[in-house]
Amino acid sequence: QAGAQELGSKGAIYGFQPFGSSSEHEVERGIFAFISTERAQDYLAALDSLAVKLVQIVPTSLLRLAGAAGPPFATIEMRATSSTLILADPETGAVACRELPVGVHSFVAAIAEATSIPMRDAAEGLERRACFRPDAGADGAVAALTATERAVHRLLASLRTELLAALEYFV
Repeated sequence: QAGAQELGSKGAIYGFQPFGSSSEHEVERGIFAFISTERAQDYLAALDSLAVKLVQIVPTSLLRLAGAAGPPFATIEMRATSSTLILADPETGAVACRELPVGVHSFVAAIAEATSIPMRDAAEGLERRACFRPDAGADGAVAALTATERAVHRLLASLRTELLAALEYFV
């Protein structure tokens, strides 16, 4: 019920991943992940006859948390229209998850708009080459920005602001 309420759906299924150190007198610490029953039904329908072989639906973020040890870490999963940032501390079990409104499509759209090329060409350009360079060269000189870099500069600045805000919150 908690998962359904969080997702705003009629029903939800969940998974649990132990995470964080727990003493023998505590309830085991861990992370719950939810998926709406509607989305799970879509997965099963897409699998058709292979659906009977499906054993689990596991978010990639839970896979990263499984067996994590050591210092706090961050992961970012960039999808088409948004990204998921996860900040985690394996010792305390603290986890912050934040959806960021920047995805691969955001970069493609910015390049297409700034350079007046079709979306397909902008996407192919991102696939073909590395479009971003460090701010300064080996001699410390800053090279002039390319058209691509100028096109995504505001988007990258926004993403940086979001990342820093999430990090400040987590700390």
